Amino acid sequence: MNNKYVKLTFKVILPLLISMIWIFICVSMSLTKSGVNYFILWILIGLPFGIKHKRVWVILRNFDLGATFGMFVLNIISAGLLGGFYAVKFFAGLIIKGKKIILDEDVANTTEQ
Repeated sequence: MNNKYVKLTFKVILPLLISMIWIFICVSMSLTKSGVNYFILWILIGLPFGIKHKRVWVILRNFDLGATFGMFVLNIISAGLLGGFYAVKFFAGLIIKGKKIILDEDVANTTEQ
């Protein structure tokens, strides 16, 4: 019984809390006078997920500093956009993992009695 709560805490609740803190930080960075800029919010939330999953980075050679910096920004924006989808997948996976931990342990406990 204790193992279920430890597993649930470290595999579901702790990653969810860390992600929620990151989302609150991103919401405060994407506020404008007219409200929340959801495009910037999507990029900021997806940035840590997208950088981890992005496989190809475009790196220019023999160009000036402006073109190199522009391509770096384009890489960051594309990583944020793709990472938004990975973030949705991550949160859905946490929900499914939490259900499996709770239901599998409960089924195992009822069959033992």
